[in-house]
Amino acid sequence: MKSFLKLIVLLLSFLCITSYAQTWHPMCANGSGNGGLHNSTWQKLNGAATGGNTWKQVGTCVTRVTANLVISSNTLNVVLNPSSVSGYVAGQTDVTLTVNSGVMVGSIQPAIVNPVYLPALTIDGSWDAGDTITIVNNGFIVGYGGNGGQAYFSSAAQAGGWRLTNGTSGANGGLAILFSHKATVYNNGVIGGGGGGGGGSGIVTPMNQPAANWGGGGAGFNPGSSFLGNGTATVTTAGANNGSGGSGGGLGQNGTAGGGVNTGAGPCQSQYSTCVGSYSGLPGGNAGACTSNFYGSGSVWNGNGCYGAVN
Repeated sequence: MKSFLKLIVLLLSFLCITSYAQTWHPMCANGSGNGGLHNSTWQKLNGAATGGNTWKQVGTCVTRVTANLVISSNTLNVVLNPSSVSGYVAGQTDVTLTVNSGVMVGSIQPAIVNPVYLPALTIDGSWDAGDTITIVNNGFIVGYGGNGGQAYFSSAAQAGGWRLTNGTSGANGGLAILFSHKATVYNNGVIGGGGGGGGGSGIVTPMNQPAANWGGGGAGFNPGSSFLGNGTATVTTAGANNGSGGSGGGLGQNGTAGGGVNTGAGPCQSQYSTCVGSYSGLPGGNAGACTSNFYGSGSVWNGNGCYGAVN
């Protein structure tokens, strides 16, 4: 029986040694010497069977690229793409973009009448699937605020009569962030779509009262404005209405419609011909969304919420 037990112990010991000898342990040796062999991945075969000195080259040693990008001053229409990173390696790059406290990332106005604004921040779709993107916002990432709409107003025509100029709706607000690649967001500040502009009033305004009854601008960066600056918004506050014009929307909120109708002379002064007609107030602009393609990209959100729709 003792001999049988010894045999079992010896057999188990042999199996353990053999198994251990076939276990590979990777080691990355970086460097450019010896024909590039130092810049490779090596594995060592340990155990009594080899004396622990047998190595095998199994591939190229790949070190991930780490990039820390910082936005330290107010910036418009940021596009985060691989060209933003020095030494970018496709599929092996980890990027962190930080917006400093008090700094605003916003959008420009590419057109005058109800434009579709460019996003304040675009995470480009040209990143490789193996790259990681992290956004740390300590400041503001906000879409463009929609401008307030104008009221109906009368003005002198060249033929000596009077001309009525139609009012306009409030402009739409702009998008805050477009996700064309997966990203992880840590929001310690404010992120939101631009507010819609307030609609112009249906009440006809005389030519010598140009700012009356216009809609207020929507919140955002750049904030939406109203005629002659009356009712201009701030980054986070909607612009007030003028007269019976609609108010601008706050971040991520629609502008309100202008009010009132004119069924006679109304505010048109005696030196003007009667302003005949019945005009409804104009609609307010739609709010800009907080995000676009957030869910579709598989992105993750942490920290403060956002103003506006998350799409």
